[in-house]
Amino acid sequence: MSSYKNNRIVTTDPARRDAARLRGVPPLFVWGDYLDQQAFWVHSLPQSRRWCEALAAAGSDAEWIDLPARGIKGNSRAPMADDNSDDIAVLVLDWLRVRNLVG
Repeated sequence: MSSYKNNRIVTTDPARRDAARLRGVPPLFVWGDYLDQQAFWVHSLPQSRRWCEALAAAGSDAEWIDLPARGIKGNSRAPMADDNSDDIAVLVLDWLRVRNLVG
């Protein structure tokens, strides 16, 4: 839950939202490296984790993919734009296929 204001991202804690309203919507959270090096991500990562957990607790098929924990290193905050974006695309497509969300 964020909005743009004066070229900055203003976030609210998504875990305070009603996760049950999104039951049936399977969210995928994909995270790269170096998130501990920028204050924004140090603050936002725990909020996103709580939101993922709240969605799962409400019955959503939420999944958290930590790329470095899977041995995929060197990704920025935008893994779809990194040199190994094809590898990331395979992960996401596999996730979609398992859920019958892609043909």
